[in-house]
Amino acid sequence: MNLDVASSTNAVIRILGDKDNASGEPGSARLRLDNDGGDNGYYLLNSNASGNPGSLEIGMNNSGSDVPRITIDNSGNLFIGGTTASSADIA
Repeated sequence: MNLDVASSTNAVIRILGDKDNASGEPGSARLRLDNDGGDNGYYLLNSNASGNPGSLEIGMNNSGSDVPRITIDNSGNLFIGGTTASSADIA
């Protein structure tokens, strides 16, 4: 089965984890790309920090547990494998 989204301008797929964006509510948006019954794969997470932008996280899902690999917080800081990346780490 395929999902095709087409447009003559910009095609957009939105996933809303907190539709009304009221302050104090949890509700993060997540896209999962799974194989083999859904226990192993990758995810893209836009976390919601009490109604404010949280962080963007790319990670692996291994046997049902999320393991963050790359995180960008709402200040633009980059974390790789849970460690802050400095300018010396990125060539």
